[in-house]
Amino acid sequence: MAIPYKLIPRRNPRDMAAAPKYYAIAVHGKTYNLSELAKELAARSTTASEGDVFSVLIGLRDLMREHFDRSERVLFDGIGTYDISLLSEGVEQPENFHQGLIKGAKLAFRSDTEMAAFIKNLKYAKYTPRA
Repeated sequence: MAIPYKLIPRRNPRDMAAAPKYYAIAVHGKTYNLSELAKELAARSTTASEGDVFSVLIGLRDLMREHFDRSERVLFDGIGTYDISLLSEGVEQPENFHQGLIKGAKLAFRSDTEMAAFIKNLKYAKYTPRA
């Protein structure tokens, strides 16, 4: 299957007078929540019920939060690694840095080689909205 995309114009923030350039962005379909994923995974299993899978997914979410709170990484073999990445302002000298320069954090993901190979082989198709 192909990943649908559409083109959007973006201006160069360093040169607002320049004409915008068009960039491809993925058009996403439905977003699946934990309950829906649990239902799908249970349908593929002969022994796990939807409730069993949902409980495991909720436990996984909570466990990931605990590891991130301890600044630990979480690796999913065949998928990739999740960890916390900090957003901060830069300083000229290390002694000038203080915690107030940390503006926040985000969840970072790095795919492993297996997932990266899968992503590298994706196909693309221009998105055509339904009439």
